[in-house]
Amino acid sequence: MPSTIVSPQLIAPPFPAPRATDPTLDIALLGTFGLRRTGDPAEIRLPDQAIRLLAFLLLGRGRSLLREHVAFTLWPDGDETGARANLRRKLHLLVRALPVVSTPWIVSTPTTVGWNEAAPYRLDVAAFESLCTGGSGADADACYTGDLLAGFDDDWIVRERDRLRTLATDNLTAFAARYRQRRDYAGAIRCARRLRRIDPWREDGVRTLIALRFEAGDRAGALAEYERFRTELAAEMGVAPMPETVCVYERVLAQKDDCGPGVPAGGGAAPPALTTTVGAAGELPFVARSRELAALRAAWQRAADGCGGALLVVGEAGIGKTRLIDEFAAFAGANGGRVLRGGTTPFERDPYQAFSGALRAALPLLRDARIEPRRLAVLATLVPQLQVAQPELRRATPLKAEPERTQLFEAVEAALGALCAARPAIIVLEDLHWAGAATVALFEHIARRAGAQRLLVIASYREDDLSRAHPLRATRRRLEREGLLAVTALGPLDTPAIKEIVAQLTVAPPAQRRALAEYLRGASDGNPCLLGEVVANARESGAFDAGRRTWNVPAAAMPSPALSATLRARLGRLSPAARAVAEIAAIAGRGFSAELVCEVSGIGERATLDSLEELIERRLIRSAGGPSGDYVFAHHLIVAAIEAELTPAARRRHHRHVGNVMAELYAERIEQYSGELANHLERGGERERAAGFACIAARGALALYGDREVAAPAAS
Repeated sequence: MPSTIVSPQLIAPPFPAPRATDPTLDIALLGTFGLRRTGDPAEIRLPDQAIRLLAFLLLGRGRSLLREHVAFTLWPDGDETGARANLRRKLHLLVRALPVVSTPWIVSTPTTVGWNEAAPYRLDVAAFESLCTGGSGADADACYTGDLLAGFDDDWIVRERDRLRTLATDNLTAFAARYRQRRDYAGAIRCARRLRRIDPWREDGVRTLIALRFEAGDRAGALAEYERFRTELAAEMGVAPMPETVCVYERVLAQKDDCGPGVPAGGGAAPPALTTTVGAAGELPFVARSRELAALRAAWQRAADGCGGALLVVGEAGIGKTRLIDEFAAFAGANGGRVLRGGTTPFERDPYQAFSGALRAALPLLRDARIEPRRLAVLATLVPQLQVAQPELRRATPLKAEPERTQLFEAVEAALGALCAARPAIIVLEDLHWAGAATVALFEHIARRAGAQRLLVIASYREDDLSRAHPLRATRRRLEREGLLAVTALGPLDTPAIKEIVAQLTVAPPAQRRALAEYLRGASDGNPCLLGEVVANARESGAFDAGRRTWNVPAAAMPSPALSATLRARLGRLSPAARAVAEIAAIAGRGFSAELVCEVSGIGERATLDSLEELIERRLIRSAGGPSGDYVFAHHLIVAAIEAELTPAARRRHHRHVGNVMAELYAERIEQYSGELANHLERGGERERAAGFACIAARGALALYGDREVAAPAAS
């Protein structure tokens, strides 16, 4: 048993087992001290010094402790003779107060003393620790009735109290994450509130509670949680919330719909991922990536020690790059890291889209960071919200394209340096296979300078979507050759990994599990995304009961679906309204806005939101915050499958309609959406209008020093 106060000098000798007639003691050290015989409401009274001695022996239960160690820990201010005398008197008092049993409660020799583990007793601390390591999280929380020995302030008690409180808060954090993963927001909010009661000043718990209230649809309640905490913090400590907490608050304030599980990632700890069972949402257990996860954690440790770096996560579509990064980001966030995330969408909306998305999520952090006003003004060209928040910022005098681009790169470098000065930071740049030359150049610039900072740069891309001429290939070769870039390549799940997943999905007998593993391996080729689709299809068809963890159809009777057939079967089960919304959303892009889909579909806001909720429940889309839109498809393969079901005429009609609605909705931000508008209108058959928007996109790219991007939108 781990303990900060006990050293295992000697192992206590064996004693005879207690008799059945011996009374059992119920001992409570958590919260208010309590000592009574089982079934007897009357407490056994002890003076404070005897309580301290009993607690010390119980926390070191099963071991013989040196008397001098016990005496000087409990009576540190006296001399040796006085401390030993105090120990003898309190030990005598304690033995007399405890019931007489056939086996002694306390084992004592001239040099040692210890609590006898063979004695008949129940200790709440022991039960709590056992439940935390191998039992139910809910039972562990119920067992934690308060801090250890409330009212006592001895140093050794405070150390043990902090350790047990950390166990309690870690348990609650993990339990809340489990509920959150299952979209059981009521349960998650209960855990988050309990966490707040145990440690009211723990701000990552406050951030989680705000995000949970928002995800549950209670935006006003989420904002009220922040205001309540801000008021309490100002009254009790005279300080403002951390910038990370302000990030979450401002993202809730700025959005009208669900901000999604990524809300806390604006610079604070994300809830730890739970990987033991499949959740109601259908996410598979996270297995067989321990080596890759260890590589990311090792890179994180080096960055936390002041030696940052850059790392690429590569693999084919659906191989699990985002899931690996999610698991790592949860670990790093829970261990004090600032996690900033951005990504690139098809037809990159703006140069540097991944960087601007990551920095935009950290806007309050940037406001408080020590960045030169000149560089902050340049950074505002990439993150315009900075200029809104600080009107005194003015764009520097325009220079030639290359010097201005250099200034922007240096401004981003300064911003990331400021963000990782107080706490190590991670910036995640996803889907760089869709990024243009300007974004790749900025990635290389930051990667070359990360080594001198507490900064870890993680980028991901799909190998199968990266052309030979893509600038990221040359950048990777240069950085690898110079030892400035590590690469983590993900491959398919092997048969043992799929067997491990099956063992967690079902309670079927071993022979059935082996057959299921072989079936799933053949149906998915070890691709986690395809595997998830096969399992989701089985669940929706009734072949798999996730609640009971039973597979109702033998593997031999299951079809051998290709991915397209699996997705067609899943799409065929949607309601007509949800199917129509899914088609429009797929045309709009992998990340899309509820407002846009509502306007294009014409079925009304309530019906649109109901359809989106149906798509979420079927795990086809998920809620998302940030610049990618209100929602995002779970995978680009789902988008491709939906588009493949449409006739060419229907695709043209949808693209044209989406383009026309976007032009009306985003008229005030037309430069930001001009690239997407050009794409939709061109694919909708309106080439002349598309060319006009392509020119606007080219001018916007040039304004952001992405001169190498100008040809791309213009050519479309």
